[in-house]
Amino acid sequence: MNLRHRYCTTRASGFTLIEIALALVIIALLVGGVLKGLQLVQSSRVRNLASTTTSVQSAYFAFQDRYGHVEGDWNAVDAGNAIGRPVTGSGNDNGRLDTSPGDPWTESNAFWEHLAKAGFINGSFQGTAATEPTLLNDLAPLNVFQRPILIGRTPEYEGVVSQRRHIVVGRGAPAELMRELDIKLDDGMPDQGKVRATLDDGAVTVF
Repeated sequence: MNLRHRYCTTRASGFTLIEIALALVIIALLVGGVLKGLQLVQSSRVRNLASTTTSVQSAYFAFQDRYGHVEGDWNAVDAGNAIGRPVTGSGNDNGRLDTSPGDPWTESNAFWEHLAKAGFINGSFQGTAATEPTLLNDLAPLNVFQRPILIGRTPEYEGVVSQRRHIVVGRGAPAELMRELDIKLDDGMPDQGKVRATLDDGAVTVF
């Protein structure tokens, strides 16, 4: 047996410490790159939700400044005449958006149609259906997670004991991302301030 040949073959088939260290460095760089990429994606989504929230708020008040009525609450005939385009979604003209458990969607769906027809937001929305908005039925705009953005008045958020007007932008978003949004727009507390959290219990919570 050629011992010299056997010894050389064994050495060639192994890895040196330098090679192992280099491989570990490459793996660490790849993992770091992936984590940094995920962080950038999350930051982008937070900025998107923040921008959506402020845009809807601005449109909400701009509509009322121009027309003197609450979008979604305004009856279809008067809204259409004022806007100059046919409007199908109609409210009861009581000066607020009604989203009661018995009829949570009529005025909130009309809200998006009125804003879009008046040119305050992009998109085309039906406005008439008294059903919950989904990805496919064109009743409300979608957030970055492809879930409907909702608006209404309910007491179903942490720390709220009476009905308040609110915009629901975070459907489908993970809790840690919504906490970043809360910190960006408010105080970082889920039960305080203007940005609040709720749990979808499947029965009581409308939004």
